[in-house]
Amino acid sequence: MLSRISLNRLLIFCGLLLFIGLTTEDISAQTKPRLVLPIGHTQIINSAVFSPDGKYVLTASWDDTARIYDVISGKELQVLAGHTSWVNSAVFSPDGKYALTASNDDTARIYEVLSGKEVHILAG
Repeated sequence: MLSRISLNRLLIFCGLLLFIGLTTEDISAQTKPRLVLPIGHTQIINSAVFSPDGKYVLTASWDDTARIYDVISGKELQVLAGHTSWVNSAVFSPDGKYALTASNDDTARIYEVLSGKEVHILAG
């Protein structure tokens, strides 16, 4: 069984691997791929999931935020803020229009993916 520290290191490594990809100009020019690392989270990433269409990655972090990145470019598209403690997990809705986050602050929050707007808080 992995310790919490080993698991966190593994999650960080896996999260970085998600952002190794080709940019659209690399694809059209057929040049070598380049490493694209996300800039955003300031703490450990707890989870990372792909959107149903595979275009986005949603991450949850100890920095009290979840973030949505474009898979191809690695560009940060949305910062889902509002939690007052670690965001433990985040998932996309089946249609990919919403993101649900769960935090140590005893809330779950629902956000619109395209706007990043918080639409509902579930507390308790």
